[in-house]
Amino acid sequence: LNAYGRFEWGTQMSRLVLLLVATLLAMAIVLRSQRLRRQSRIDRLTGLPNRSLFDERVQAELSRARRNREPVALAMIDIDHFKPFNDTWGHAAGDVALRTVARAIQGGVRQSDIVVRYGGEEFVALFPGMGAEAAVERAEALRRAVEALTLAVPRRHQSARVTISAGVSVFGYDGTEAEDLLDQADARLFQAKAAGRNRVTGPPPEADAANYSILRSFESASRSQHPENK
Repeated sequence: LNAYGRFEWGTQMSRLVLLLVATLLAMAIVLRSQRLRRQSRIDRLTGLPNRSLFDERVQAELSRARRNREPVALAMIDIDHFKPFNDTWGHAAGDVALRTVARAIQGGVRQSDIVVRYGGEEFVALFPGMGAEAAVERAEALRRAVEALTLAVPRRHQSARVTISAGVSVFGYDGTEAEDLLDQADARLFQAKAAGRNRVTGPPPEADAANYSILRSFESASRSQHPENK
């Protein structure tokens, strides 16, 4: 209706067009924000999630592990002698190595596992529901897969190889916080490097047996705090 009470199609259509344009602009802004947020959590070189996403996911997985009294294992993985590799073959070859190793690691884990580029030539893999022995076996399989890779060196008719070392920690036996698991995995990674590289170091054989009691203690603690659940 206009000022005199008459309905005018032109005026109403103009209002509808303006409303539609405003809606489309708002949707575009939301979609762009979502895309930028996703991009900020992805490492551009390897296509893997980055550390910021890992920091969120590890807390969620550890909370689930406490609730369900389930194991979680973590592997810190590092490319051996990466600086000398770059010095010998060039940074372009180093980028090829990072992308190829990332694909090999991602292709060797389950869909439920989380693999991120943690920084530099370092990767972290989180294995929900996996104990120490199984996680060491998985990390060892990843090590063998990377060892078998042949890397094409850019702009040269040559190929190169790389290896990885890994340190494994497990929720419960090595601690109950993300920092505990990262610190212990990093310490075992250092042990693997010191022992000659191209190897995996994990918790001792008794870790899984000890972890059974540790995880059950979460259940006892939960019952004591919530006696109505008994």
